[in-house]
Amino acid sequence: MVDSLPPADTIPASVPDDAVPAEKVETRTARKPKARRASRFLMGPIPLSWIRQNVRGPADRLLLVLVAHADMRQSTELRVTADILRDAGIGDRKVAYRAVDALEASGALIARRHQGRRPVVRLLTKPGRKVGRL
Repeated sequence: MVDSLPPADTIPASVPDDAVPAEKVETRTARKPKARRASRFLMGPIPLSWIRQNVRGPADRLLLVLVAHADMRQSTELRVTADILRDAGIGDRKVAYRAVDALEASGALIARRHQGRRPVVRLLTKPGRKVGRL
């Protein structure tokens, strides 16, 4: 009955659990929820009036409205029109210029400007995403 003896590297039952060395191994099933959490996104509808009232920074409001308009038009490139600025609660054109500059500096979009015209912006998407999604 030599087979019934425990192996030499087995830790006896008298040793407390916290004294046993442990190694955490990440399995495929453990990776799935983590990947799902990383890919969560905000789904609307979120009323534009709520965005105007509760999001403080004009650049943040403008980005949310630009993403919403890009989704509606199914395009990542759009002109920053008076309607978009009104939806974002931006009434002053200089505030709009600063907001577009801030978003461009943060890497959220690329802006093409021509004198006397509204800027045309392209939202920068991550690879593998649908058009108009950040």
